[in-house]
Amino acid sequence: TGAMPDYTSPYDLPWIADITDITTIVIQNGITAIGTNAFSEHINVTSATIPNSVTTIGERAFRACIALPSITIPNSVTTIGNNAFANCIGLTGALTIPNSVTTLGTAAFLNCTGLTSLTIPNSVSSIEYLTFGNCKGLTSVTIPNSVTTIGERAFLYCEGLTSLRLGTSLSAIGESAFAGCSALTSISALTTTPPTLGVDVFDDVTLSAITLAVPTSAVATYNAADVWKEMNVVGGASAIADVQANTRLQIFPNPATDFVTITSPSLPEKGDVNTVIITDLQGRTVGNYELQITNYGATINVSALPAGVYFVKVGDSVGKFIIN
Repeated sequence: TGAMPDYTSPYDLPWIADITDITTIVIQNGITAIGTNAFSEHINVTSATIPNSVTTIGERAFRACIALPSITIPNSVTTIGNNAFANCIGLTGALTIPNSVTTLGTAAFLNCTGLTSLTIPNSVSSIEYLTFGNCKGLTSVTIPNSVTTIGERAFLYCEGLTSLRLGTSLSAIGESAFAGCSALTSISALTTTPPTLGVDVFDDVTLSAITLAVPTSAVATYNAADVWKEMNVVGGASAIADVQANTRLQIFPNPATDFVTITSPSLPEKGDVNTVIITDLQGRTVGNYELQITNYGATINVSALPAGVYFVKVGDSVGKFIIN
């Protein structure tokens, strides 16, 4: 129990002679911190279990575990250290960072090229240097309302990123934070004051191809701000789609293609008719649906929606889903 030791490098591990034979990692319940380099460069590991007792994942703890396909971070974790999962190129699909996490280290998920979606919790106030750099598989990113700064090169060369949502508290974006995000065409900025930008924030990005949705009252302000004014600024961005503060709606399958089913404790009783509002990443309403509530929730035909990120609102509850 307690904290695991820190190691200067993987070569200092007591089990270094057997490191390539290890395929499964099960951390004992009662461990509170995973030490620096504890499982770094365990290149044949395909499964890792982290118990709810862990509060800290140390620097380079799982760096270059290249065969690891997924990781579940328990909601006991408050700190993810520098380079903790860097170069875990085998990680694929969705990554959910729980809302217990308050510190995301530099380059924590650098070069996790197989990740396709990302949930950043409202407990995080800043995104650091290269935290998600070169995560080429990401297609959309939502920066929660709690984040005030995005560090240098935070999303450098996320070449698959097409849409970006910036929360209400964001005040500054660091140098080259989104440089090389060449597919980016949609940004929704919820703050009425344009965030200050470091050098080359959008280097190698075609600004004229980006639709920038902002609060209607802030259109003129963005049109007068350097760099932002080079985008196609439109009004209508709304905080309605910030699902981080309210996650009572469960939506599946997610990502979806033709249909989604909504379940939530806040849905009316079976047999009732309810109205669901769907908005896009810019906060614009794309559909209103009358739903018959059943034992299994409510199903919506979304086959007519183009690929992208969407939000569903039922009463005061909001959920997010992706169309492939």
